[in-house]
Amino acid sequence: MGVALAALFFYPLASVLQGSRYYLQWQPSHSAEAIVAFLLVAGLGGVAFHGAARLTGRAGALALAAIALLPVASFATVVVAQAGLRGSLISLWERDAIRLTTSVGVAAVAAALFLLRPAAMRRAILGLLAVLSPIAIVVLLPVISAAAKPPTVVAVHRPVGAHDASSSCTPVLAFLFDELSFAYLYEGREIRPEFPAIRRLAARATHHLAVSAPGRETLIAMPALLAARPVASIEIQGQHHQLLALESRTRHRFKICAGAFIANYGLSCLALPAFGFEL
Repeated sequence: MGVALAALFFYPLASVLQGSRYYLQWQPSHSAEAIVAFLLVAGLGGVAFHGAARLTGRAGALALAAIALLPVASFATVVVAQAGLRGSLISLWERDAIRLTTSVGVAAVAAALFLLRPAAMRRAILGLLAVLSPIAIVVLLPVISAAAKPPTVVAVHRPVGAHDASSSCTPVLAFLFDELSFAYLYEGREIRPEFPAIRRLAARATHHLAVSAPGRETLIAMPALLAARPVASIEIQGQHHQLLALESRTRHRFKICAGAFIANYGLSCLALPAFGFEL
């Protein structure tokens, strides 16, 4: 059962590793570290689960549930996201009546089952972990395969050419706060008092409140913002690691060329002192 617990706990990592090596800055050594962590969690979880399984009655059922709770919750959150239900559930959870009713209902049902049917709960937990134990293969395969791939590039430094004074382009400095929630930042049309520095900046700024990002993830949104055109996908090509963008409407490919480009390829950290587009 320790292997099943470790597999459920590390499932979120495995679910994003295949397509997000650059975003995670995944190196071959990280696969070895992940496997060691998997074995440690499996060993400790197995010992704890074996000890809990020797208990009987309600105490045994509660102990098994307490050990399995975190790994199962870790697995369930990713499954919900993969099923496309995360947005709907978050919207429902933000409603006080639904949140309170659901919490009380789940707590009441769980308490009743543990008090009245502890043996059935024990069998349900053991059966669930037994059914889900093959997920260990799904978790370990991407971690092992990532170890055989070339290391991801942490940073690419390029010399910045001298600024052309005759250029007609006006330099633009853009500050991007990746994944800063609009709902948390704004209260109505004003910045919340919890963000005094941003409030001072916003006092001298124009607010555009009816806009949307040109992509669901930074890797797509950033090049789309820079190119001022919709981007369907991004590829990283060549020894200079240029970004090759595919435009959504025309399916035309164009390169985003940077004078200095420092990124983790999730583009969470981006510096573009000089950039252009090669059509």
